[in-house]
Amino acid sequence: MAKFKITNLKIKPVGLKEDGTIDPVKNPTGKLKYAVCDLINTVYAYDTPKKHVIFEEAFVELLTPYVSIQNGGTAQTDLPLPEELMYIQGAWAEWISPVPFYKRYLTDQKERARTLQNPKGRPAIKAGAFVQNADGSANVVFNKIEVFVEFYKDPDTGNTNYLKGKTVEALGIQNFSNYCVAIGAGEGENNEERGGITPQPQTQQQPPVQTQTQPQGQQQTVQTPPPFTNPQPQGQQQQGFQQ
Repeated sequence: MAKFKITNLKIKPVGLKEDGTIDPVKNPTGKLKYAVCDLINTVYAYDTPKKHVIFEEAFVELLTPYVSIQNGGTAQTDLPLPEELMYIQGAWAEWISPVPFYKRYLTDQKERARTLQNPKGRPAIKAGAFVQNADGSANVVFNKIEVFVEFYKDPDTGNTNYLKGKTVEALGIQNFSNYCVAIGAGEGENNEERGGITPQPQTQQQPPVQTQTQPQGQQQTVQTPPPFTNPQPQGQQQQGFQQ
């Protein structure tokens, strides 16, 4: 487990497309929003920051007053988060999809300059566009999503508590349904939609929930850690825990 600092926070509408419109299937009212940020590992400074997405409405509303209007919030300028909101604890893991898919960019992408390795460069790309390769000539095909499993250690009991609904499977499907598009069998690489298909979780027997007796008047729930990989789709190599 590591402690991560939230930085570069932005608020965006769910289902955003490159042209600025909103996918009516993913966001029928247009009011659903998500928070996207970079997580910096406070335990190991050389760990590369990674994008983290928060879809829970209550938490998005909690963060919105600290984000500038320019970045989707309500503040005049970006404000520092209070100490209790600035840090998040957990670990990175991989959710493996049963179908190949495209991902949409969660934030605007800057222009890439021409280099010897990439002589064409790449123009700037708006949030909502499909993730593209280095020179922008094709959409990138994915088969897994990196998700952040949240848990923390209770300072009083020393128990490790896993947040409800934060298993790899639940997070993977949530992320997929909000900013990914399944690729239809036999369709070309640049075709966009396949009817909004969302992969369904595969059957996996979960270990029983472990409970621990607490002193009278103190309530504490301790659950068995969720697996750090979802069930292995047929024909794909199982991916392990990544921290």
